[in-house]
Amino acid sequence: MRARACSPGFPGNAPVITIFDHRGCTSHSNVEYTGEPAKKKDDKVPYNGEDEMLVKLKTQRIAPNENFARTVLQETISIIAKE
Repeated sequence: MRARACSPGFPGNAPVITIFDHRGCTSHSNVEYTGEPAKKKDDKVPYNGEDEMLVKLKTQRIAPNENFARTVLQETISIIAKE
């Protein structure tokens, strides 16, 4: 393993989570997907449009921002001090 890979600090990559919820969307016709629904209608469990929901997770390179980090640290210390 390279020594650089073990250095402390921000590694540069972070998870980016995007949530898509298009239940009830009427701005276009939903014809992209033609397969079976994620959950078929059932008497016990109602179908709530699960095919129109998605959680996307990807790893993305995030450039460190020292000024933002300093501001968040100051705000956090301020909140802890008030408690």
